Amino acid sequence: MRSAVGLLLVSIFTHPLSADDMDVCDGIVLAGQCIEKDVQHLDASYSKLTDLSALSELTELRYLRVGFNPVADLSPLSSLTKLEYLNLDEMRVDDPLDLTPLSTLVKLKELSVVLTPLEDISALSEMRSLETFVAFGTDIEDVSPLAGLPSLTVLQLQTTAITSAEDLSRISGLTHLYLNGTPIEDLSALAALEHLEVLGPPSGPTLHGKAEIRAALEGLNR
Repeated sequence: MRSAVGLLLVSIFTHPLSADDMDVCDGIVLAGQCIEKDVQHLDASYSKLTDLSALSELTELRYLRVGFNPVADLSPLSSLTKLEYLNLDEMRVDDPLDLTPLSTLVKLKELSVVLTPLEDISALSEMRSLETFVAFGTDIEDVSPLAGLPSLTVLQLQTTAITSAEDLSRISGLTHLYLNGTPIEDLSALAALEHLEVLGPPSGPTLHGKAEIRAALEGLNR
């Protein structure tokens, strides 16, 4: 099914292909649907996928959603080097997800891993095109791999296990930072973020505008 914007939706509620139709499919068969190999936008969320191997052939993909599936192995995604958007929200796995296969996705601009079991983000350290990382509700503690990412402007880390703002202060391009519900006690290091326009502190209302943020951070040092 294609939407008006060209997004191909793979749904478990769509009537699956017959055996005869699968035999004549010249693309890949995913969740009972025939997917053209040149597809650029694909939403396979909630598709009960347990294996992403078939996706490795969709090398023209720019936009991919595979969240809400019980998939633990992301290695088939390593060949999707044209990806710009990837959604891995609420991957229904027991062990922390290994993002290592994503290290090849150097064109990725936005990655979302909301409420997915996740601890280690070292695989993101070379994603120099990454602009937005949404990871609230994960078990991330160490954000140092993000420090050298020049394009990163939006970072959502609500209710994560991060305890220090020091490494965050080294992500110099940040304009939007959300730390709501984290155990961070000292935000003073964030004064180094000259471009910060929106700050969601561990507690209290979200701060908007450089002046309001600066005043709040200066108040911490008095």
